Amino acid sequence: MKTKVLNLFLIMTLISMYSFSQDITDGLVTYLDMETSINDVDPNPVDQPPMDMSGLGNHPTNRGANPKGFNYQVIPNKDGFIFNRVMISEHNIPGHLLTEPGTFNRGKGDYSIAFWVYVKDADITDINGDLVEGHRDFQFLSYNNGPAETQVSPNTTTLAFLKNQCFAALTTNPNDYIVSPTPIEWEKWYHYAVVSEYATNTTKLYINGRLTVEKTIPNEDVIELKETKGGILLRRGGGGNLYYYDNLPEGLDSLPVNATLTVPTQRVIFDGMMDEFRLYNRTISESEIIEIMKVNYAAADIENTFDSNYRVYKNDYGVVVESQIPAIVTIYNSTGSIVLNKKIDSGNQVIPLNHYGSYLISINGRVHKFIY
Repeated sequence: MKTKVLNLFLIMTLISMYSFSQDITDGLVTYLDMETSINDVDPNPVDQPPMDMSGLGNHPTNRGANPKGFNYQVIPNKDGFIFNRVMISEHNIPGHLLTEPGTFNRGKGDYSIAFWVYVKDADITDINGDLVEGHRDFQFLSYNNGPAETQVSPNTTTLAFLKNQCFAALTTNPNDYIVSPTPIEWEKWYHYAVVSEYATNTTKLYINGRLTVEKTIPNEDVIELKETKGGILLRRGGGGNLYYYDNLPEGLDSLPVNATLTVPTQRVIFDGMMDEFRLYNRTISESEIIEIMKVNYAAADIENTFDSNYRVYKNDYGVVVESQIPAIVTIYNSTGSIVLNKKIDSGNQVIPLNHYGSYLISINGRVHKFIY
């Protein structure tokens, strides 16, 4: 993201000098930061899709009739992150952003997808207008099998979504999903990354840089996929149904055998925001996912920063880290030199500082600033 916040630029420069162990542009075939269109103006949902920032020229297209249920908007910093302009999504209104057809490696090799997403809770109704009780499934991404399809059809397959308020991802088999065990909080930013390894039929789902669930399909259960010719749809835009049995969701795009409720897929388009979409033609590692996330970290003063796993603050001797889990702590001085780089155990840790001045401290990849 092309942020103009000077402090963030300094932080990213310092961190990249010492801790970027991988090149997060390697294998990147599409990168949409939602900041600038292909004509160097602000993106819009009609004639100015965002530019592909990978340098490969794989620019997306806006699809669907007007009015579309998506647009682009500048938002303030939130949840400790900087996003600037994001893609906003309105519930139950079709229209989608489509990546360049043929860039998605599904059915022919490895791929990884990473993006930020912010979801609001919403109710849905079935085709008769009746409320679907307990529904908490929302779609973020889908894809077409091709050849080079640009419109949504009943064959459009859901790729990334919420199932019962938990993040889910398509495995290497068709219509087979893995689901994270923990429900999300509404109206909060999350980083979502799915990694698919073709040779081993393994799918991994990372939320906020941590592996939450993975699955390897046994050889005898592998279903051969057709090579994907179409592109990935950010949002979906209709074209198919979600079927329910006895008011319980049984999956997306399943056959309507004995279905008691039928919901058009456009009604489960998520209400919220999406940003920093990246598509790779290789598997990315957990450490690379953390590096990708660092692009959006907003360094906050440690006196105002609290995390569910740690707290950090100053005392008369230096800086104190109270951590519930083991942590990698790196401290930089104002010139960018590393003062400390070590793994600490859980509990209270006092890190002495010998000189007064400005410092940056990175704890498990999260960056904070302080003056001692």
